[in-house]
Amino acid sequence: MSITRKIVEGKSRTGILPRYIGNQFMHFEQMIYGYANHFVEGYQGGFWKFYSLSNEGFYMSLDSDKEFTFANPDNYFSESMDADTMSIIINLYVYNHLAFKYEHQNSVASARFTKLYLHLNDYATEHPNAATIFRAID
Repeated sequence: MSITRKIVEGKSRTGILPRYIGNQFMHFEQMIYGYANHFVEGYQGGFWKFYSLSNEGFYMSLDSDKEFTFANPDNYFSESMDADTMSIIINLYVYNHLAFKYEHQNSVASARFTKLYLHLNDYATEHPNAATIFRAID
């Protein structure tokens, strides 16, 4: 069965980050913006959409029609892509980082970020740009 996404709009946006991310929601959101600033050439902020996934996943996606170059010298990856593809990569990076960060401090948070990573990873396998996503996170 295909994993679908649903945009979170209006009043529902207010509580969505604490619902999925827990008490670390402000840290998570700042990391999303920070990773975008670090890895995405020419990123200058913008409005981020919130998506819930039918497999209990969640991700934030930059609302833009522009192409972006995502570059990570640590794994020799640099490619141009649309905003949604770039956003999925950033969310996966942040989920992975936070799962390891909280591994010994807060096992509940670590498990939450691990599950969110796995749910988004499953969604990414069905994404039209799956190959790009998996090259970026390799």
